Amino acid sequence: MLMLVCGPFTIEAAERIAIGYVDLLNDPRHEDRTGFGGIVIEPRGRPHDGASLAMNDLAMVGQALGIEFELVAERAANADGVAGAIARLRSERGARFILLDAGAEIVTAAALNTRGSDVLLLNVSAEADALRGASCASHLLHLFPSTAMRTDALTQYIVARKWRESATAAA
Repeated sequence: MLMLVCGPFTIEAAERIAIGYVDLLNDPRHEDRTGFGGIVIEPRGRPHDGASLAMNDLAMVGQALGIEFELVAERAANADGVAGAIARLRSERGARFILLDAGAEIVTAAALNTRGSDVLLLNVSAEADALRGASCASHLLHLFPSTAMRTDALTQYIVARKWRESATAAA
């Protein structure tokens, strides 16, 4: 008997596992940054592309285990729409794992709306530090680093490279 365990979320003898993906229509966080003359300075994209690639990789593992994984996506217009999309994915498609691509306020609201349910939310793009502090939820995992985590990593890199010593020596 095959059993997948992720904390309190257990799937026994599953042949098909639906993984939900919820994002927002016209999310400005994913628009390319352009400079003078419309030149693209920083191309940005949606995390959905990465989720699709991961599902392709997961298909090989699933084939070996006799499980078919499916990525089912919903796009919402606002926070209420996100809550509805999560509920639909759970009830209609059986998705218990939901990749959530939204801002911190919407991720917090979604975590509150799904508290006590068997849904596991996976934050794929919100970087707010409060999501890992005051707005923390036991059924919300983060796949994207917070602002504090990225700042800490940059600081550690600068210290490891001894750039402080180089800057003072040059002055």
